Amino acid sequence: MKTPVLIIGTLPQTAGIGGVTIHIERLLASLKQNNFTVDLCNYKELPYWKQIKPILQHKIIHIHVSNPILRIFYVLLASIFFKKSILTIHGNIGRFGILKNYLDRLAIKFCTIPILINQHSYEIGLTLNKQAKFISAFLPPIENGELPPSIEQIIKNARVGKIITFATNASCRKLNHLGQEVYGIDFLIDYFNHHPQYNLLISDSSGEYSSYYLKHNITLNKNIILISQPHSFLKVLEHSDIMIRNTQTDGDALSIKEAFYLNKNVFASNCVDRPLGVYLFEYNNEKEFDNLILQANQIIKKKPTFQNEDVINQIISIYNNLL
Repeated sequence: MKTPVLIIGTLPQTAGIGGVTIHIERLLASLKQNNFTVDLCNYKELPYWKQIKPILQHKIIHIHVSNPILRIFYVLLASIFFKKSILTIHGNIGRFGILKNYLDRLAIKFCTIPILINQHSYEIGLTLNKQAKFISAFLPPIENGELPPSIEQIIKNARVGKIITFATNASCRKLNHLGQEVYGIDFLIDYFNHHPQYNLLISDSSGEYSSYYLKHNITLNKNIILISQPHSFLKVLEHSDIMIRNTQTDGDALSIKEAFYLNKNVFASNCVDRPLGVYLFEYNNEKEFDNLILQANQIIKKKPTFQNEDVINQIISIYNNLL
């Protein structure tokens, strides 16, 4: 028997990898825990023409795709078949070029309910669709995952004699439409290569940074640990003191909420609205970043406050109101 709600998205290829896919994985698990079962259409595995049937079989289509072309495609498809559509925008509105930004706005305008995940995007979304909702993308993990014992031992050994251990992550080596490296890992590599008194743990989930640095003969000092095999970033955070999110653009960064969930402080670029308690610096600005690093010893003594935003009940409420 089919459920009323169809989620269009995809799941992590490897455990603990990918912000949007992890959100979907946790959403499915959290809905099940709350006795609200939905169906998943994995759009990356199922040919588009075969996706028509599941869309026809459901009343509500909840869209979780990152490509603006696919966003408007699924919104219009739902509209053609008289289905109610919910569109979660994972990312900041306006982060693409002119054409894709235009398509994003159309998708927000024509869907039944758009869900925006930060204040800036919500304010824009509300001007396009009065049904817009502001809901965080963070869902608490069901479990913290695993870290290979060999990597865990390397981290423990590296911490000996070091003042502070920082952690950061990137799902892949990604460039924006201007050719800028989105996650700012290159900047961090250069900085910590010149500051060997600190550790930097990099969750390189795709292995693309490892390949890139090897190809371009970029040296990483021993205080920088690049983890390029399957692992849980939550476990990496457990072994760190402060988390760094140095991004050129962002949405509602899952890793920041995960750090707060584990009572870890966060240094993050000010490219979008950040949660209260995040220490801000300008993307790739060495002077501002260095100023935070110099305060790190005092900052780690002040634990951030994690606020449970009850995301799952907000989403269930939207489903029930549309049924």
